[in-house]
Amino acid sequence: MVTFATQMAASKKLRILVFVGFTILAILFTGYIYGTHDQAINIPYLKSYADPELYPGDEFIQARAAHFSYFWILFQPFYKWNILEPVVFIVHFLSIFFTFAMFWNLSQQLFDNPLASLLVTISLIFPHLIFPGFPIIEIALENRTFVLPIALFGINLYLKKRYKLAFLVFGLGFNLHVLTILYTLMMIMFDMLLRIKSIGWKNALSSILIFTFFALPILIWRANFGAPTDFSLRPEWLDFERRAYLALLYDLLDFRNPLVVIDTLNLIGGIIFILIGRNAIAQPIIRRNLDHFSIAIGLVIIAAVITSYVLPITFIVSLQISRIGVFASYFGYLLFAGWLAEQYKTKKIPAKAFGILAFTYATFASPILTGAFLSIRHWFSEHKGRQLFILGVYTIFQTGAIAIAIYTGFWPGGYHLYVESTPWTEVQKWAKVNTPKSARFITPPQLTSFYISDWRVTSERTTYVTLVESMEGILEPDFADNWLKRFNNLLPGTVEKFDGNQSNNIRFTAEAYACLKENDFIRVSHEFQADYIVVTHNQRLDFPIAYQNQAFTVYDVREYLLPKP
Repeated sequence: MVTFATQMAASKKLRILVFVGFTILAILFTGYIYGTHDQAINIPYLKSYADPELYPGDEFIQARAAHFSYFWILFQPFYKWNILEPVVFIVHFLSIFFTFAMFWNLSQQLFDNPLASLLVTISLIFPHLIFPGFPIIEIALENRTFVLPIALFGINLYLKKRYKLAFLVFGLGFNLHVLTILYTLMMIMFDMLLRIKSIGWKNALSSILIFTFFALPILIWRANFGAPTDFSLRPEWLDFERRAYLALLYDLLDFRNPLVVIDTLNLIGGIIFILIGRNAIAQPIIRRNLDHFSIAIGLVIIAAVITSYVLPITFIVSLQISRIGVFASYFGYLLFAGWLAEQYKTKKIPAKAFGILAFTYATFASPILTGAFLSIRHWFSEHKGRQLFILGVYTIFQTGAIAIAIYTGFWPGGYHLYVESTPWTEVQKWAKVNTPKSARFITPPQLTSFYISDWRVTSERTTYVTLVESMEGILEPDFADNWLKRFNNLLPGTVEKFDGNQSNNIRFTAEAYACLKENDFIRVSHEFQADYIVVTHNQRLDFPIAYQNQAFTVYDVREYLLPKP
């Protein structure tokens, strides 16, 4: 491995080939699914920008004004040319490739040790859960996944003291995903503040001006179309968002929620990796940089907890600042790889113990197991039977983790360049082909998730309300109020049951929707001017059937509507 790592460090062509191979492996292990997760929100926004006739009267589409990013807007031509899905996959592939490359480069800057760089890039092949709940390599293209290598590139430039170029990179990335660059700047600016004498006020101010200039497109957009900055306290709004969909971001101390517990353990694991690995950084100045970055992460997370539980300032809450915790995982995996490589190089860890630690570090979804093995490394380092025992424990944990992930649907696998063909997406395809763009639907609100395509993605038709829309309310409280009005109108009493557990909330919503009768649908249809109603096959209604498959029925309710204004 050391020889191969050295060869990679010496050959750019070899690195490119290896990173291409690693990217393919990462997609094979993680899967690829189009049209789900955050794409369930962003793809309809993209289509509505490209074709303003789509989604008439859809309150959800109006929320796109709170998404200040040019990223998905740049895909409009490909949608119009009917090649959106292949282009999205290509960009996804490239973003993963450059993520590998930037982790390698940053590792080299930190340690100048090819083995460390190889270890951290190998670890990216396998799914790792990081705070707050995302894997490092995700199942589909998102703004944040595209901007991650840009942020890492800028951090690398900053560590090389190329401040102006680093802030130029940050400015460009800011136009594509504000939050990722904002979190990066929180760390960078904290370090600059503490080292202002060595950096110099002139360097600092000119760097900030360069960032501002290259971030102007998004800053102008925000100034012209964004809502005024709101410093009011909205505890009821935050409580709703926490209970609906965003417990991992805002309910950080709710240890009754198993997902929050797992998330917290992953954050602790990343911090442990940082504390262990920081000493492997050879250059004291860079070690100090990383220390300052880590302190900034901790301070921001503390501020996030205070904001969530004590002082829910609207503007601060909408920035989702707890998500800076992803960098604890990024730096943790980087620094621990450096420490492992240094231990191997100096022979402080026997080869077999190094192999066990490196293997679990690279392949297990959480850093906690590696940390546990590290704490007892002296117990198994020189004892073959104990090493076999440790590998047996790892196998049990890994098998159990995979089984749970598959059973719960958290890791469904699969590779879908286009929206997966299911009875649900077949209904959407029917709606797109057989109804006008002006058609309005009432659809099961719960049918969207990390791996289930939202109604709007394929159908390109307006729907009354969906559960996933509630996430948009964190960016704009007025939209949250609008969503609550629509959701409560359709399913009264359901929101009160929400408990922060997404699976439970989906179940509550599905049960309430399944109990709706003809009069309920007629009432909402009159208000919304809905043309069609979609229900599951076992929910029979006394309306004309427009379409039916093995799982869903579409009812035509146009004859029951009042005249449209």
